[in-house]
Parts: sequence; C-alpha cells; structure tokens
Amino acid sequence: MIKKGIKRKEIEGITSEKQNKGLTKQEIYNELKEMYFDKNRLAIIIASTVNIHRKNKFKSLNLMLMILVSLAALIKVTVLFSLTNNLILVAFSITIALLINFWFVYQIYRYRPFIYSYIGFLILFQEIRYLLEIEFISNWGVFEMIFYLFVAVFSIIVKEKLFPKFGLFRPEKDKKGNVIFD
Repeated sequence: MIKKGIKRKEIEGITSEKQNKGLTKQEIYNELKEMYFDKNRLAIIIASTVNIHRKNKFKSLNLMLMILVSLAALIKVTVLFSLTNNLILVAFSITIALLINFWFVYQIYRYRPFIYSYIGFLILFQEIRYLLEIEFISNWGVFEMIFYLFVAVFSIIVKEKLFPKFGLFRPEKDKKGNVIFD
C-alpha cells in the first residue's frame, strides 16, 4: 500500500464520518496509520477532532464562550478608546485587538482544542501583568478583571468538556508515548 501525505481537512472528515458510524478514535487511528506517513501528526489530528456526541452535548457552552470572547473584545475596545487621544494609535490597536479576537472566535467555532488553552492562559498572563503595573484599581477595573478571569476559567472548562484527553496544547500520551484518545 502506498502511504499518503496528511491533509488536515481530509483526516478530520474521515474521523467525523467514522465516528458517526460508531468507531472510536483509537480504531480510526489504527485503520488510518497504515495509509499515512506521519503517525504522530495523524494521532494529533484525530485526537483534536471533537467527538460528535460531545459536540452536540456542549454546543451551548461553546457558543457561550464565543459570545464571552466577543464581549471581552468589545470591553478591550472601549478601554482602548479611553486610554489615549491619539486617533491613529487607537485605530491601529482596535484593529489588531479585533482581528485577534475574531481569530479566537473562529477557532472556537471550528472546535480547535489548543485555542481554549491559549485563550485561558493569555488572559491569565494579561491580568497578572495588569496587576503588576497598576497602582490603583477602579471599580470598573475590578469588574473587568473578574470578567476576564471568568472567561479564562470558562475557556479551560469548555476545553476539558469537549476534549477530556487533550492536554494544555497537545494530546495526552501514555507511558509508551502513544496518544491517548477518548
């Protein structure tokens, strides 16, 4: 049998189709590993494909996370408006902030497991930096911090619900180094 290169969309489609037929991710991996070159990448793609039952069960949580991340972007935009009078700097900062947040929301929509951890840790690091730099916190600042921390924790919780055997940024592995599927 001639082995092929891996195409993410193709593997995700095959994985979803076979899961709908009742096969486990481990069975799908065992079937496909003989057809493709890079077994490690194949395992990562299969592990990062959301289980159809979990997707349906936690669709509302995923939607709520997309709304929260969008709301966080709007809060950032309002804060950026209040920070400076330099219109060019504000416009540039707002554009970058909105593009990054749009990318986050799009990756959440596509159920990419790594993005949930990135969002959580990015917000946590941002809040730690904010606490180290600020001398006085207003009531609005306290609300903003609590909201962002809620989004960070909620992001990690949603990831754990959708991808229970996916580590922070990669699939978990057993003692032999094999990927652990659902």
